[in-house]
Amino acid sequence: MEACYTQNTFMHFLLKALGYSVHFVASQVMSPNDHVINVVQNVEKEGDRFLVEVGCGYPTFQAIPLNFKDESAIYRFSFNTFKFVRMDDDVIVCMHRHKGLQPEVHPNTKVQDDGWRKFYEFNLTPRDIGYFSQRMDHSYTVQGATPFLVSLRVIMFPGGKAACIKNATLLIEGDDNGLHPVSLNGIDEIKAAILKHYPQMEESKIDAALITLKSVLEEK
Repeated sequence: MEACYTQNTFMHFLLKALGYSVHFVASQVMSPNDHVINVVQNVEKEGDRFLVEVGCGYPTFQAIPLNFKDESAIYRFSFNTFKFVRMDDDVIVCMHRHKGLQPEVHPNTKVQDDGWRKFYEFNLTPRDIGYFSQRMDHSYTVQGATPFLVSLRVIMFPGGKAACIKNATLLIEGDDNGLHPVSLNGIDEIKAAILKHYPQMEESKIDAALITLKSVLEEK
């Protein structure tokens, strides 16, 4: 499983190697500390801060400045429209409003009248990687702790457009920035779609993932 923990950790050490001042911060999507992201400091001037997020299927294609007062600008990348709202000096909330695929968030999350909904929040307090060990061990080993151990998720953005597979559904982003579903009938069609849209993936990893998916589908 390659998700926020692996991808944002890789980005963290890449940015460090390039000379940036970067630290991890803890975020919450469904439960405390279940999402790991990076904040980079002193990029354009002393004291500024930018969010760098590369571990989420709801894309953020650029570093996001965090030195706004109450709300950030509204950003639109691929099918995703989002903004950030400052709750206090340390806590910021990411709000989403986009077409099609809705984020998997806490079940008590409400959609506001203007269509915005909370996706995650994060605390700007710097953390080291060990801070996340217990929560991430749980996420990566306990079935049901997250959706990612019991469902297939693959996503890329060729040309800035989303190509996603979620279990037996292929989602292709159209010119309207909406995600258009195509049903995949059976493991063979799912594998063929993965090989077509993600040719760089190792076939052995694809087969291992599909064995798990098949067992999950058979249990339903």
